Amino acid sequence: MIVRDATSSLYFDVWAKSLNNAGYAVFVVDSFKPRGEDRVTGPTKQLTWNTVANTTDALYALKLLATHPQIDNSRIFHMGWSRGGQALLDAAWPTYQQHVLPANLKWSGSIAVYPGCNMRYRVDHHSKLPAPLLMILGEKDDMTLPKPCMELADEYAAAGNPVSYKIYPGATHVFDRLNQPWKKYNEGNFNLCSMDVRMPYGTNDRSWGPAQDKYSGKTFTDNAEWNAYIPKCRQTSWVTVESNQKAREQAVKDVLAFLKGIQ
Repeated sequence: MIVRDATSSLYFDVWAKSLNNAGYAVFVVDSFKPRGEDRVTGPTKQLTWNTVANTTDALYALKLLATHPQIDNSRIFHMGWSRGGQALLDAAWPTYQQHVLPANLKWSGSIAVYPGCNMRYRVDHHSKLPAPLLMILGEKDDMTLPKPCMELADEYAAAGNPVSYKIYPGATHVFDRLNQPWKKYNEGNFNLCSMDVRMPYGTNDRSWGPAQDKYSGKTFTDNAEWNAYIPKCRQTSWVTVESNQKAREQAVKDVLAFLKGIQ
């Protein structure tokens, strides 16, 4: 069973078909339309949409699916794309799960497809990642840069967490779309940021930090200072999208192999 934060036909025509053919049921979570959103990109949307909604929706979907009599609750996986992939990186950790899930329930694994990794609300100092996580990254992605995700994955893995990533040569953002011609969009992004903050654990824990921007060396003493700095490293720039059949087909193979490899 795959739970996803997705609405585009890409996820049905490319991923759902491949997953169904491999024997996986697919449950698609729409975080946007019920909240009156028709898109989450653009010069203003990209900078204001809150990923907490995506993270919360995914966790409640896991909680719901675990009660279904035809679903093996030990084999529920999570996939997310772009903004949904960013939310997935939070939903994978016990610190966030504890507020929604019972103690005996967790994802069997998580797959983040070209997630945003520039704004990192870190909780890995509280616990180990309870299930494997795979990042699918485009080498030429200029919307959600692969470098911050690679750095984050390497840090997680070095600390003993089951995190890995795959880089797809020549692949841009949404490379797995069907029939997407080369095109440039003027989009808001955080590509000039590389911000880490250590988040509290329990509901009574009000600790925050340490926090820093790795690229600038700027440190933050509190949440207000962090929020005040964000406009200084966010930007609106031209980003590229284009289908890449070779990368798409390989990504599908890699995800299916990842799922199969988790016992």
